[in-house]
Amino acid sequence: MSYWQRLHHLGLYSLQRRRERYKILYLWKLYHGLLPNHLNLVFKPSIRRGPYVERPLGKSKLKSINSKIFNSCSSTAVSLFNAVPKVVKEQLTLEGAKRELDKFLSNIPDEPPLKGNVVDSGILATGAEPGHR
Repeated sequence: MSYWQRLHHLGLYSLQRRRERYKILYLWKLYHGLLPNHLNLVFKPSIRRGPYVERPLGKSKLKSINSKIFNSCSSTAVSLFNAVPKVVKEQLTLEGAKRELDKFLSNIPDEPPLKGNVVDSGILATGAEPGHR
């Protein structure tokens, strides 16, 4: 069995998927006021998408700095949070959010890139983010 088949057989997520799931749930907790918002993220309402956050962009003259900001944990977490459906973000309990998030993630292939494999199959690679359609 391949690595991905073993993960599926054991009912486990890949490390990449676990990190993505953690980031989404972290922002869900920020949105619902369960954690202090030290990142100073501003959540905005949307009738169609549910709450969303504007992705922080770099304001440096150096492209390398802007690239690091764009690829930082807080910036990628924003993109992941914005990519999940409204039903996940508007759940009132953490357990409900986890359940709905797992339903959403079950429809996205979890085949992370391995050494020598350049396929990117993360949540954002599927075009699930509303801005990518």
